[in-house]
Amino acid sequence: MTENSTGARPAAPARDGEIAVMEEFQAAEQSGTAAAYRLFAARHPTHRLAQEAEARARRAEAQDLPPTD
Repeated sequence: MTENSTGARPAAPARDGEIAVMEEFQAAEQSGTAAAYRLFAARHPTHRLAQEAEARARRAEAQDLPPTD
């Protein structure tokens, strides 16, 4: 990058937000925990994957329940 007339370097272009959100969802998948999925859904409640994250959180919680006799 080159300096502008004020001597400051121009800012780097903004990162694609969708890529960042997808990386967060992938991190939740790698964790596989209900907490990770719920955090994703809380941080991105209007994203198309928020409902999927909630569903996966419920499944993860169900798998962690002790067996009933």
